[in-house]
Amino acid sequence: MSYLPFLARNRGGSFAATSSGGAVASLFGNCLQFDGTNDHALREDFVSPATNISWSFWFQQLEHSDDYPFGQDDNFAVQFYKVGASETHQRVVVRQWFNDGSYNQHYYNATGERVYSTWDEDQPWVFVCSTWDGSDHVSYVKWNDGTTEQAHTKTSSISKTLDAVTGDIIVGATGSWGTGTGGTSKGINGKVDDVRIYDVALSSSNVTSIYNEGSGDFSSVTRESDLHAWWKLDESSGTTASDEINDMDLTLTNMDGDTDWVASK
Repeated sequence: MSYLPFLARNRGGSFAATSSGGAVASLFGNCLQFDGTNDHALREDFVSPATNISWSFWFQQLEHSDDYPFGQDDNFAVQFYKVGASETHQRVVVRQWFNDGSYNQHYYNATGERVYSTWDEDQPWVFVCSTWDGSDHVSYVKWNDGTTEQAHTKTSSISKTLDAVTGDIIVGATGSWGTGTGGTSKGINGKVDDVRIYDVALSSSNVTSIYNEGSGDFSSVTRESDLHAWWKLDESSGTTASDEINDMDLTLTNMDGDTDWVASK
């Protein structure tokens, strides 16, 4: 299973951020910061879990835009979405593809579900998780808006199958699931941390535990034996982000190995 720790939550409810193109420190280390152009972290020919899968990550957006912070070709993706140049809020779309080429998506658009109801330069860290157990696609979006914890969940029961997928993992930009190719389009201007991929469908209590690990306490990692990959993004230099589980390291592309690893808030 995979775990990419890009986003970290500060103790007390606020979130720390990172960007691809560079790594920035979170409470439990560093993270990556992306510049919104062609920065990205890439693992080619990544083999995903079959039948059951869960993935999660943290992000902090620094620019109001349409972009893709994380995904795998022909398997799953997250999109930040806005409608119209005058919009001040930000939607999140969570997609899971299946063997027949179709996908299910959860669209966090209703009032209260929108990640950023207004736009300013001090946005919170946001946690996203998706699970598939062979019949139900469940997604979670959680964050702290500065006063209260926000938590939203959507569930879809679907008669679909999902085998192992071999495709590029891209953090910080889009692959074939978006409008560009090769991870150079629709890049995020922001930070990503704590990215994980599991080979099981996590329960809601598991998801809450991972969210709470955003405080930086990894003394007991949630279902660690079920991780398929885990990129902590805890390095401070270099162009490699190590996978703690199966050596499926990410390569930082169009990024500076000295300046793009940065400390989070």
